[in-house]
Amino acid sequence: MAVLIVADSPDALRSLQTLLQYLGQTEVVTAPSAEEALQVLGRPRKPGDAAAVEAVLLDADRPGNGGVEVCRQLTEAKLLQDVPVLLLTGESDEQALQKVLAGDAFDYIRKPVKHPEVLARLRAALKVRRDRGTSKAREHALVELAQQLKQLNHHLQRQSVRDEVTGLANRRHFEALLAREWARAARGVFPLALALIDLDFFRDYNAHYGREAGDQCLHTVASALLGQARRPGDQLARYGGGAFAVILSHTGRQGAAVVAEHLRTHVEDLGLPHVRSPVGSVSVSVGVATLVPERGQAADVLVTAAERALATAKSEGRNRIHAAADGANAEPQRRRDAHAGNGSPGEIVA
Repeated sequence: MAVLIVADSPDALRSLQTLLQYLGQTEVVTAPSAEEALQVLGRPRKPGDAAAVEAVLLDADRPGNGGVEVCRQLTEAKLLQDVPVLLLTGESDEQALQKVLAGDAFDYIRKPVKHPEVLARLRAALKVRRDRGTSKAREHALVELAQQLKQLNHHLQRQSVRDEVTGLANRRHFEALLAREWARAARGVFPLALALIDLDFFRDYNAHYGREAGDQCLHTVASALLGQARRPGDQLARYGGGAFAVILSHTGRQGAAVVAEHLRTHVEDLGLPHVRSPVGSVSVSVGVATLVPERGQAADVLVTAAERALATAKSEGRNRIHAAADGANAEPQRRRDAHAGNGSPGEIVA
């Protein structure tokens, strides 16, 4: 710890330095003016230099308002930010207090200085200085902790709605998204479509290639689907196992079928090897349902219709879409079975 003495009189500088050393303060920096004091403090410190200044003793008895001006220069300097300045003055208590307030000083010491008073006021100033530093350090630590907690909370919130393997919305978040879109469609009286996409023979894929490869396959397919489901109303989620769900807002039956077929062919074009699949690569089956929600009707009816459509697509040979007409019992639109020679892969017929 060092104390800075600022006095324009060489005799005053020597006297105050001797006094502080007598009181046990071995590290003292002296300067005749505020400008020179700031120059000294601004120089790079070298080994053996005095420690950082923690208090300033300023001889404030200068002509006119000079003492107050010097005090202001010191209290406003960034190099002495939060460093207490004690004014030494021979003026009355009232006049000294006015200088303290005008110069934003910490306290004053009346001349002629008395050893006990200098020691007591200096110690009080240093204690306040250290308490401020401790308080600021705690405040800074609390701000950092609050920021860390905010980031952690954001991470936890994201984790609570995201699937760990694919990074897509998880099943829980999907249900919330569907409920929101269902309510919007009911209010606006417009169609809402749901496509359920299931990886064909995914259990066999995991059994042959291993769980880690299965997770990588899911991640690759999810990224491919996400890159294609780019319309403003599209919402893609992991539905569970090897299944995904796409919510298609403002989409009728024909439009939903086109989107579903586009997603199916995009996965097929990835060409991911799957030796236990009849087609030799990873493929998907897609079930599509479209409804205009009615007020008071639950979104489960759309999910059930899409699940039935998906089951039909699987039963008809997989690697195809099945788009149900409006209503759960409507005659579905289906893709012809390429292996039976009834059409080319990806063709949709009524």
